[in-house]
Amino acid sequence: MRVPLRKPVVAVPKRSAFRRVLRVALGVLLLLVAGGGVGFLVAVLTTPENAKRGADIKTYARTFAQWFEVTPSAPVTPLGIDIKFKNLQILRDRRASWVEAGVRLSGENDPTTARVRLDGTSTDVAISLAGGPEDKAPGDLGRVRLNVKGDGTLFGMRRVVLDSPSRPGLQHEAYYFASLERAGVLAPRMRAVDLEINGKSWGYAVLVEQPGVEGMLAHGRPDGVMVGWDPTLPAGANADAAALLDPRTIDPQVEGGAKRLVGTPLAAQAGLAISMLRDLVSGRVAPEVVLDIPRTARFVALSELWGLESALHWQGPRWVLHPLTLKLEPYARLSATTGGPAGEGRLFVQKLMESKVFRAEYQRALQEEAEKLRSADHMNRLRQDVAALVPVLSASALPESPPPVSRVARQAIDARSVQVVRPPEVAAVPNPLLVKVAPQQALPFALVDAARGTVQVPAGTWEVPGHVLLPQGWSFTAQAGARLRFAAGAWLIVRGPCQLAGTPEAPVVFEGREVEGKPQTWGGIALLDGGSYRWTHVWVRNATGSPVGVWQPQAAVVWVGGDAQGSNLTLEAVGGTLASLRAMGGTVRIQDTTVQGQNGGSGLNLASLQGTVDRLRVDRVGGDGIDVVGGQVQVTDLQVQDAGGAAVRAGAGGRVQVNRVVAQRVGNGLVARDGARLLAMVGQLDTVRHVGFLAYQQAPGKPAQIEARDVTVQTAGQDHLCTGGARVSVQGRAQTCSPVSVQQLVSAGIARP
Repeated sequence: MRVPLRKPVVAVPKRSAFRRVLRVALGVLLLLVAGGGVGFLVAVLTTPENAKRGADIKTYARTFAQWFEVTPSAPVTPLGIDIKFKNLQILRDRRASWVEAGVRLSGENDPTTARVRLDGTSTDVAISLAGGPEDKAPGDLGRVRLNVKGDGTLFGMRRVVLDSPSRPGLQHEAYYFASLERAGVLAPRMRAVDLEINGKSWGYAVLVEQPGVEGMLAHGRPDGVMVGWDPTLPAGANADAAALLDPRTIDPQVEGGAKRLVGTPLAAQAGLAISMLRDLVSGRVAPEVVLDIPRTARFVALSELWGLESALHWQGPRWVLHPLTLKLEPYARLSATTGGPAGEGRLFVQKLMESKVFRAEYQRALQEEAEKLRSADHMNRLRQDVAALVPVLSASALPESPPPVSRVARQAIDARSVQVVRPPEVAAVPNPLLVKVAPQQALPFALVDAARGTVQVPAGTWEVPGHVLLPQGWSFTAQAGARLRFAAGAWLIVRGPCQLAGTPEAPVVFEGREVEGKPQTWGGIALLDGGSYRWTHVWVRNATGSPVGVWQPQAAVVWVGGDAQGSNLTLEAVGGTLASLRAMGGTVRIQDTTVQGQNGGSGLNLASLQGTVDRLRVDRVGGDGIDVVGGQVQVTDLQVQDAGGAAVRAGAGGRVQVNRVVAQRVGNGLVARDGARLLAMVGQLDTVRHVGFLAYQQAPGKPAQIEARDVTVQTAGQDHLCTGGARVSVQGRAQTCSPVSVQQLVSAGIARP
């Protein structure tokens, strides 16, 4: 498909003459104040009795300058809402009744229909009131909730609250969310708009995302499931808080929509997530068994430091199940209800504080985040983060940073008086990664030291009859010449260090059993929960990444966290629905590796990590040669041929540098999306079915960029294409972009959603 190129139309927000005059007057006033301030500083610094304070005053002066330096911000896009008069009047009357009663009246907030005009397209939405009676802006409706119908989105979001930038506390919340993002915790997105309702301008408003599937995709969680649960509410008392979930029926309490989950593996994963939360609050399991402790500790620490402890109420956060470790990480969500007994809000934190593991991590997170928030440089970076998406908030006075934290760690509040509703028994979903199998039984041929927690496989050919799940912290090593043959569908899962020390003459081999002379397919190898991974001269054959219960690894070789090093690796007839090798988090160094895929996935999928890949060859894969999501990766000497996707794909904020790339018969050459930066130097892209260089933006405020130097494109459907604020530069020259939508690219098979 060749997309016609047209010059995009850039919307410029309206500015009144009064505002221009006001800015000039304020500028003059600031100059006078600044002049007086300089004189004051000179006088103070030259006073002998204040000499000891000189360093501090200079620091404050630098802080003042840094906080008020000009920060580039995104343009404010016009957004119009068209709603029938009778429906508009219903919303007005409902808000008026709330104001008269002084409280939000339950049972009187059924949504009505409207259309939203944004970037030249119209989208149908369901609109209802949000907040409480005190919320009187934006417009005369107050805060409203918009749920997009059909397949459309608003800046990549489907469930948003339309808020007023003048609402007390909104700016504080924006900086809180930006802090969570910088700490690696999932948080809602925001976007400023110039609001118009039925042709009448209401000035600026702010779209605040409500947690859902689109937010997970934007944060690089394409195969996760999100749930919420409030154990202090009776069954059915609050559907949005996911009071209960029966995994056999999938109630509407699952965030992102029940219809999306029915009949899919995500349905069982949602059931597992609810089972884990229920076991946590009942005390049957410790927090470290079911939660991502580092992220949860950062979430709790930042919520307390910013004074937004309502985010810690049970009905506040949502929980995302990690697809590989099967642990839950928080997705920040500010609770609409902050009343009730103090203990009720602290029940969640008390359950966490009962764990020594969590308390230690929380103490560390609290100290580190408090130090950051004392730093003017860090606050200025947060200001830039907010300015990129919500300039109407960052332009006003900055919120004060939280006061210094004098306590080392907060003690748990006694919440024993809180009545936790006992839920009816529903089918519990087992966690396949918690099954206890003795290593001596699973690997009878290995040298097992239970006291030290080590497993060593000697040289020789060994049959593995079923799954191998080593206990947490146990190490696994294999000597040169070790050959393990696994039963159909079996997995080797290591939750500690792993060292495979093969040689060119005697590699370490993992493969399936042979039946009547034919190799059988098996699951694969997963290294979970961090550690040190060292693989040298390793062969993996005929592994398919098959699921185990609700565990969906989507790759035959999985590395999570830790420090991973692999050299002279061969993945032969190895695949998965996502990739042959999938690595998430930590650091990765891969060199002299060959991947020959067999399924529809990519060769390598690297997510949220720091890594280098040297001398990689990828043949016959259905997806991309190498796919990088988040993090920073440098690739040198890459060869890709016969790939259904791109030779190199950088997405969701990834930073990728490619030196010397050769690709033949691929779907696309180099692809970047949603805040990614891809720099390619020296290479050749030959027989490209769609686009040689493709950059596009789906997530709001995150333009992608490709810079190619000495990279030639031969026999391509189209040399380059950029859209949605993205940028492609070839030999230092920016290419003309097209206003074609991402939906058009997806429909044409050029890009994936």
